[in-house]
Amino acid sequence: MSIESDKIKSLEERLLNLQIQHERNNREIRLLQSEIAKLKSEGTEAAALEKRWTEAVKEDQKPVESISSKEPDTKAPVKPEKARDAGQFKVPPKTKNRSLTWDLEKFIGENLINKIGILLTVIGVVVGAKYAIDHEMINPATRILLGYVTGFVLLGISLKLKKNYLNFSSVLLGGSLAILYFISYAAYSFYAFYSLGLTSILMFVVTVAAVFAALHLNRSVIAHFGLVGAYAIPFLVSTESGNYEVLFAYMAIINLGILFISIRRNWQSLYYSAFVFTWLIFGVWAGMDYENRSQNSAHLFLALFFLIFVAARLGYHLIKKLPLKEIDLPVLFSNNLVYYGLSYYLLQETGQMDQYLGLFSFSLALFNALLCYAVYRWAPENRNLYWVQMALAILFFSLAIPAQFDGNTITLIWCLEALIFFWLALEKELKSFLYFAYPLFLLGFFSLMSDWNEDYFQISREIKRSRSSFFNLPFLYSLITVSFGYAILWMQNRSRGTQLKAEDTTVGFDRIIAVISLFSTWFIFRQEIHFYWHKLYLLSEYEIEMTNYSYERYNRNYDYLGWAWEFLFGILFLLVLQIVNQWRLHSKLLANALKYLNWLAIPAFLIAGISSLAEIADHYSMALEDLHQKASLSQMLLRYPAFLALGLLLFFSWRSSQKSYSAYRNVKRLEIFIHITVLWMLSAELLHIFKLAHFDGYTQLLLSILWALYSFFLIAQGMSKNKKHLRITAMVFFALILLKLILWDLSSLSSLSKTLVLMVVGALLLLSSFWYNRQKKDLQEGTDLEDN
Repeated sequence: MSIESDKIKSLEERLLNLQIQHERNNREIRLLQSEIAKLKSEGTEAAALEKRWTEAVKEDQKPVESISSKEPDTKAPVKPEKARDAGQFKVPPKTKNRSLTWDLEKFIGENLINKIGILLTVIGVVVGAKYAIDHEMINPATRILLGYVTGFVLLGISLKLKKNYLNFSSVLLGGSLAILYFISYAAYSFYAFYSLGLTSILMFVVTVAAVFAALHLNRSVIAHFGLVGAYAIPFLVSTESGNYEVLFAYMAIINLGILFISIRRNWQSLYYSAFVFTWLIFGVWAGMDYENRSQNSAHLFLALFFLIFVAARLGYHLIKKLPLKEIDLPVLFSNNLVYYGLSYYLLQETGQMDQYLGLFSFSLALFNALLCYAVYRWAPENRNLYWVQMALAILFFSLAIPAQFDGNTITLIWCLEALIFFWLALEKELKSFLYFAYPLFLLGFFSLMSDWNEDYFQISREIKRSRSSFFNLPFLYSLITVSFGYAILWMQNRSRGTQLKAEDTTVGFDRIIAVISLFSTWFIFRQEIHFYWHKLYLLSEYEIEMTNYSYERYNRNYDYLGWAWEFLFGILFLLVLQIVNQWRLHSKLLANALKYLNWLAIPAFLIAGISSLAEIADHYSMALEDLHQKASLSQMLLRYPAFLALGLLLFFSWRSSQKSYSAYRNVKRLEIFIHITVLWMLSAELLHIFKLAHFDGYTQLLLSILWALYSFFLIAQGMSKNKKHLRITAMVFFALILLKLILWDLSSLSSLSKTLVLMVVGALLLLSSFWYNRQKKDLQEGTDLEDN
């Protein structure tokens, strides 16, 4: 029922606007017919004008009966836009340009010129008055009197012309009200002719007159010139007196008039103009002239402006019971954010930010929460307005958090708010909330990184010795924060297939959230592993006594084990995610994130992880001689579970590339990467074995032979499975072997070793070339046989 009620209200509003437009059109038709009748009676010039008008429209419209009381039988042509509204006229394509030309001429002649004219007139009066003041040409009383006379003369002219020239009269009326504003302001601010109370009454009366005229005549131009135009007057006649309280009271009266109009009419241009001018003037004053002694009144006027704009924007929708439109969302958020930003600046300037910022933020959050409840209680059909007010309450509550709390609590609350915004966007179908959820999540992630810096990198040596790995508050806070990211991804995955989910922007941000969540999970576990081994390293301290001094040493094996386990955990972490995604989730988003993480984790393990494993093996040999440097055989054998984990990761990555949700667009690159990784592991293991066996003189020889054998294997694979990329990779490997032979082997190996390696590599190259040509020949013969 709420949806039907919203639709009925919207249709009623459109009907009301059409009725108002219809009355306005009828009034303009009567005025045009009266002018035409008057011109007809004036002679040949009027007849010629009528002839030109008739020729311009007679091809495309039918005449309608005149409703003029003077000439009831006269047929007056109706403008194309009026006839079209009545369903009596259709515009052929050939007269479209003529109609547009006539409308542009009408707009300039009847609307634009008079607005520019009255604007220049008002500015001229103001500047002329300022000139007379500066040069003391006339006494102050005469200046004020002449100003009032000018305003009332324009007012009288506008009332005289109202019946026949409504648009022109409205412009004059707005200009006269702006002049009356200026004179009342100048009489108090410059000459002190009036008391503050009398000045307020006079300006209030002018405001009431402007509001009444704008609403009665249904002309927004009166409000623009009479109310919004009055903002510029104090600056045109500024004497730099610094009396900001009078200026802000003057602006408050104008804004109250705009508030009343906004509740009765949805003139958005009026609201936007007042909004921009008010906050711009206040912001410039705060940046240039604000002083600590004026803080109370500054905060008072700031809150008053904020409440006026809130009431002006919400009052119309609540009273008329109309749904909030998308265009209103930025205005509501902007008003709150500008108010918060200016208040933040004032508190900072007075040195009270630490004392009151948290309380102010909570107060603003409570205010928006009360508005949210009011909408829920008295306008339940306005769901968008309800959710917007709730979002503002949550937003300012989140801004209050860093003012009252610190550390991990801020991160937790920000990420929780991001989760709530995502829930509102996905479950309540409020798409705009996504634009607040994503920045909040990123803000929480940056806050989490700041927490990591304090909890992991800037802690004392004593804390490192005493902290328990995986059973500490930093790890718990980080784990809860990361879980919010996975909850967001779960909600997004559950809403897959909806229009909201299908947008490219949200999909791109989802990938960012997936990568951030996975990276954060890896990082916090990696840091706890690091702390575990680093704690053992610190606890292994022992002292070396020398003749005249002593120094501390540590068991370096724990340091090497820490680095090795950190890289091994990265491989195991990605392996578990690959298995879960293939057996359970089947998520393309996760597969895409794992693809990028593989490109980072596997090369890091090959370079740094294998190097740490080699250091562990070297330390094991040294520990046999130094009892303080403890090591075990199981620690040295850690390399083989690590190689097994890396091999499984490569296997499941290859399987993932064959799935429908695969993120690999080019599987050839993955296959080449797998072969490079395998060759790297074989080379590392060969070096390790020969180093343990103390066959250091033969490592380079056997390394070249290993590379040649693996290249030959790739040639065989490429030929048998017709994979050109493998054959090219093998050729690159052979090129590297030849380069190694020239730059290293021939200069460092013995004659026997040189002979052996050259013969083996040469034989493999010849065999590869022979097999390559044979396969090509067989392939060509098969093609010829098929053609015959």
